[in-house]
Amino acid sequence: MSNNETVDESLIVGDKLNPAMEQALRLMEQSDELTEQDIAQLLADDDTLRLTQELWTVKQAIDRTHAKLPDIEQEWQRVNPAATARRRANIKPYVRYIVAAAAAILLLVVFTLHRHPSAIRPDSGEYVAYKASPAQRDIVITSDQGNSVVVNKQSVSALGSEVSQTDELTIAYQQLNTNIVESHTATIPEGKTFKVVLSDGSEVWLNAGSRLVYPTQFIGSSREVQLEGEAYFKVAHDARHPFIVKAGDVYTRVLGTEFNIRMKQQPPASASGSQPSACPYSYEITLVSGKISLTTGSPEPSTGSRPVVLTPGMQAVMETGSSAFDLKEVDTDLYSYWKEGFFFFDDEPLETIMKQIGSWYNVNVVFRNPKNCNIRMHFFCDHNGSVAQVVEQLNMLQKVSVTFSKDTIYID
Repeated sequence: MSNNETVDESLIVGDKLNPAMEQALRLMEQSDELTEQDIAQLLADDDTLRLTQELWTVKQAIDRTHAKLPDIEQEWQRVNPAATARRRANIKPYVRYIVAAAAAILLLVVFTLHRHPSAIRPDSGEYVAYKASPAQRDIVITSDQGNSVVVNKQSVSALGSEVSQTDELTIAYQQLNTNIVESHTATIPEGKTFKVVLSDGSEVWLNAGSRLVYPTQFIGSSREVQLEGEAYFKVAHDARHPFIVKAGDVYTRVLGTEFNIRMKQQPPASASGSQPSACPYSYEITLVSGKISLTTGSPEPSTGSRPVVLTPGMQAVMETGSSAFDLKEVDTDLYSYWKEGFFFFDDEPLETIMKQIGSWYNVNVVFRNPKNCNIRMHFFCDHNGSVAQVVEQLNMLQKVSVTFSKDTIYID
């Protein structure tokens, strides 16, 4: 799809279309007109109705912009160059179905809208999910020697001859023939991402609201950095010098690989008197390629314990208050969209989605009906566009009414 369109990922399950949608589209493709029996079959369950409505929003978006259907192979490659041929192959029939089913969907949606009206009546009261901040949003690099540089406003050469700025959102270090090492800290504000190329060639993409502490060059038996927030690592292979990421109490040890680490800060304890958790973060470590091992408390496993080892496609999750990892298989593409410039939310509460959007654009977010906070949605769009474009795309999903006025997003 184009940058300004959204696709509900519930249309696709794994590598196949959702069965309910596949059945609906098969009937639509086979006949120019739906019989009463076909309509009855399509309306047989709520899942089919919901998915058909969401497919219709895609058709509406294409019609509204008077756009030709894009070259899906080209667009998918642009959105995610690392996508496998197997996954790309499943997007092609999806768009082919949109074309074949366009006329028939209109008829079905008439039935759908009568049976499932999308309008939501707001209750009294408002809930402010996010409040814009007046603070400056600058990417800042500081050294343990007291030097500080605001990226794109000051030259990073002030930090030393080993660091240079390759573009607006990237700085790079080079290994020098010296034993002098400083510790630098990259602090990324909300609404921005940034890339640091370390002296060994390892690449680190930092998400909004993140912080990375790293040496100007690596000297010693290991390469260690510290992370707060979220980062995607592409580590240069060096079997003699393992790469270690310390994120809170979790240590990720690698030789050369690609992986994503996300630390989620947990909300404070409720006013009911419950004690705060001993661990203020939960953790998600997702392995894209290579192999990594995880330990807690120290880089080496404690006596009698073994590190948790991940293979590609695996994710380790440790929830707040726990000391053990839960392992599961995931689609690793979903954990790298952010570094490519996209919002991606997979069945998330609308409150979570809107807080991140509000934070990214630094605008207020107000729910006029607080009950809408709990609506779960799939949402995907380019976050390099304007807030008005994001609002339009949210409205395409027809689940809530979203408006933007005077630096505030309102959800009805």
